[in-house]
Amino acid sequence: MQSMKLTNTRSTLPTIRHSNPLAIAVADKYGAAENFIRKFNPDKAGYCARHLPEAIANDCPTMVVATMAYGEPSITALLITHISATVVRMGEEMQMTPEDVRFVAEGILGNEKARLLTMAGILAFFYRMACGEYKIYGKLTPRTFLEAFNGYAEKALATERQLKAEVAKLRERQAQQEHDAIAITYDEYKQLCGIDDDNPLENYERIKTD
Repeated sequence: MQSMKLTNTRSTLPTIRHSNPLAIAVADKYGAAENFIRKFNPDKAGYCARHLPEAIANDCPTMVVATMAYGEPSITALLITHISATVVRMGEEMQMTPEDVRFVAEGILGNEKARLLTMAGILAFFYRMACGEYKIYGKLTPRTFLEAFNGYAEKALATERQLKAEVAKLRERQAQQEHDAIAITYDEYKQLCGIDDDNPLENYERIKTD
């Protein structure tokens, strides 16, 4: 069987200027496709697995948005790099051909749940797969790899949705606190405007003519 080698993705890859504002924001934040791939390279998989809540809080892009920003070829190349690295780390007895690796990458890219996961969530799977969290019995095939990913994606999506809801609540509380910090009471407003509760009509007429 043909041995697996890590795929080089440093060749020029296009940055797609998509009309979606989220995709535009991602391209503006990360720059060219090569920069995005470098940011989410296999060496970062372990960090993503350990710091998923921070990635969510920092608005890590979902795979579908990243695909809109950089195009399917770029994201497929990134996935191929991760799958290749994962297979190598799983040991000599767990090997796939380059054609199998591409098939797995395309399967992940087309997975509806995976497309809604953040890129950090995607990378976390590869790290856990390489660490043996998902048992593969017998020969490693595209089917067994994708079965492991499909089981992960369903649970990971629920986790990410919960984390995003918590982040939204936190931001709402922070916004309210900032609003409360600059807001003034009605008594303070009356003092600023010189309003006298004993004769509100007179004060209203005075304020209106000032």
